[in-house]
This record gives sequence, C-alpha cells and structure tokens, in this order.
Amino acid sequence: MADLPRLEYLEGRLEEQTRNWERLSGQIDGLDRKFDGLGQKIDGFRGELSVRIDNLDSRLSGRMDNLEVNLSGRIGGLDAKVEGFRNEFATRFDVLDAKIDRKVDRLDGKVDGLRNELWGAIKTVEESVTDLRTKMDAFPGFVDKRLNRQFKWLVGIQFGVMVVIIGVVLSR
Repeated sequence: MADLPRLEYLEGRLEEQTRNWERLSGQIDGLDRKFDGLGQKIDGFRGELSVRIDNLDSRLSGRMDNLEVNLSGRIGGLDAKVEGFRNEFATRFDVLDAKIDRKVDRLDGKVDGLRNELWGAIKTVEESVTDLRTKMDAFPGFVDKRLNRQFKWLVGIQFGVMVVIIGVVLSR
C-alpha cells in the first residue's frame, strides 16, 4: 500500500497533464482558427493583389502599345527624313559631279589650246634659232670686214693724233 500515495500522486499528475493537454488543445484549436483566418486574409490579399497586378498589367500594356505606335510613327517619319536627305544628297552630288565634269572638260580644252600654242611657240623658237645659227655662221665674215674697216680708220686717226702731238711738242 505504499504504492497508493504514489498512485494517487500519479493520478493527480495525470489529471493535471490532461487539463494541460486540453488547455493546449484549446490553444492549438484557437491558433488553428487564427491561422485559418490569416489564410483567408492572405487569400483575400492575394486576390486583391492579383487584381491590382492585372490592372497595372493592362494599363501598362495599353501604354506600351501607345508608346509602340508613337515610336513607330516617329521612326517612320525619321526614316522618311533620312531617305529624303539621302535623295537630296545624291541629287546634289550628281549636280556637283556634272559641274566638276564640265569644268574639267573646259580645263582640258584650255590645256589642249595651251599645248597647241606652246608647240607653235616652240616651232617658232626653233625656226628663229635655225635662222640665227645661219646668220651667226655668216656673222664672223661680216664682223671681220666691218672690224677691218674700223681698224683702218682707228689706226689712221691715231696716227694723225700722234703727228699732231709730236708737232706740238717739237714746236715748243
């Protein structure tokens, strides 16, 4: 019977543990209800968030579509302008090329004219040189004849001056 107090003690402990268990079970049930309430709130927030995201997505898609249309129009306009600039540049380049070709052709004509004038001048100089050579070949004989005549006169004048000087010196 010594076990009786121990058994009563254990029975008391068992009852106490059972009450603790029932209290814990009640608390767990309360927490379970709270978790269920939180789950419902989270599901509600998820639904609201999903609706908000869908609204933002549709608004953003609309704006992106508008932006795409606007950018497409602008890019098309810029492409047209660039193509216009290319055509204008090509036209101006062709006009400039034609002007340069005309000027080069005129310069070619002038160069041909100058070349012909230069050849004419060269031929004239060659003829003049040939004529001059012919005259120079005859010149020494002509010069000799002229110098001989001048020399005779010079010697005659010098002789006369010398006679005069000697006469003046002797007369004094």
